[in-house]
Amino acid sequence: SWMSGADLVRRFVGALFSVADGASPRAFVTFLTPRETFDAVWRSGRLYASPASFARYDGIARVVGGLDVERATSAWRALEPLARAHQEIAPPGRTLSQTLDEATAHLIAVPLPEKPLRLVERGALYAYADPDFERLTAAQKHLLRMGPDNARVVQSKLRELRAALGMPEVPQPTVSSGVTAGPR
Repeated sequence: SWMSGADLVRRFVGALFSVADGASPRAFVTFLTPRETFDAVWRSGRLYASPASFARYDGIARVVGGLDVERATSAWRALEPLARAHQEIAPPGRTLSQTLDEATAHLIAVPLPEKPLRLVERGALYAYADPDFERLTAAQKHLLRMGPDNARVVQSKLRELRAALGMPEVPQPTVSSGVTAGPR
């Protein structure tokens, strides 16, 4: 069902371009929106994302983790010449390959926490209590919301895809004070 619907190429390119710019790809991939709502739990007087909230993304992580990189690389190379959709939204001179490079590097640069991230309530929403994680881009916070296990699957597959396409390796992010958001 993910591959059905109108303007698949435009939606894919729009999502890719959004992530490369650090923005949420949500408007382009509404079919990936979890049915379940985000849930937080209190532990020892502190607020954290519920494990059930991470589990909402298990299916997406399974699909991404199961991608055949060789086939994905062949499909990418076949689609690249059909980059008119990219030309419609990208700045002049920016290629589809550059956008893929920037988007994948942007997500790989997300440091995955070694322990659960504390949340704070901000009205009807939640924010990360750690300002370094809260400063990450919308695209990077989407990856964090998948949970550390699912995010690792996605980052690993993106590394494989980059290697298969001959893109440079992105350094493994580390978690420390002063988290950096990586390339933008």
